[in-house]
Amino acid sequence: PELPASVVTLKADHNVLLEVPAQVFQLPSLVAVDFSHNQITQISGFEEAEEPLKIRTMAFDGNKISALAQNWKAMPKLLTLSLKKNRLVQLPSSLLVDTALSNLSLAGNPMTKKQFLKIDGIEDFMARRKMTKDKGVRCAHHCF
Repeated sequence: PELPASVVTLKADHNVLLEVPAQVFQLPSLVAVDFSHNQITQISGFEEAEEPLKIRTMAFDGNKISALAQNWKAMPKLLTLSLKKNRLVQLPSSLLVDTALSNLSLAGNPMTKKQFLKIDGIEDFMARRKMTKDKGVRCAHHCF
């Protein structure tokens, strides 16, 4: 079935999907997707988007993902990506360089911290992550 263009959040968790349907990345209003606990092996299909996507949050926990798209320029607004309990041993540098990513969850993957810290663009990601975490700490002391 075709999804309406007005979809903002898409939850397709706990199914038996083998891939992300191609039409998902064509939804112009989409900002959050959750495909956790499926049978997905790779995240791709958005690289050729004509317009930058608005997606800010993606969750793919508990899949069988061993590969990510190499080019993430179509997702400049991506802030949060959760990939817990998958099969990742590497990440493309474009994920860290071409997005606004500041919250990345990788627990339960075979990738080591040493491998992660060698990815090109790690400095940019860590700086964004620190800035985001520091904002939360400052707010906790001065917002009340």
